Amino acid sequence: MTRAFLKPTTSIPLPDGSPWPAEGKDVEVDRYVRRRLRDGDLVKAEPPAETPATEEAEPPAAEPAAIEGAPEPPAIEPPAKRRGRAQTED
Repeated sequence: MTRAFLKPTTSIPLPDGSPWPAEGKDVEVDRYVRRRLRDGDLVKAEPPAETPATEEAEPPAAEPAAIEGAPEPPAIEPPAKRRGRAQTED
């Protein structure tokens, strides 16, 4: 089968039922797609230009700064480990 990059003109679903992305999608041209093209629900479009891999990604977000004058949150300590059976008083 042939493939084509198509954009919707109206809100229509993909064959699997999920919404067709407004920016378009590369799909196989089958009966469903041909019918949507004939009805005017889809139009052929140019795929978006791929971004070069040399672009730098955004730096990770910094940890939130402490608010001046706010109390420090309490430290969370791990639960104490148990050894053997619990001891009982006689």
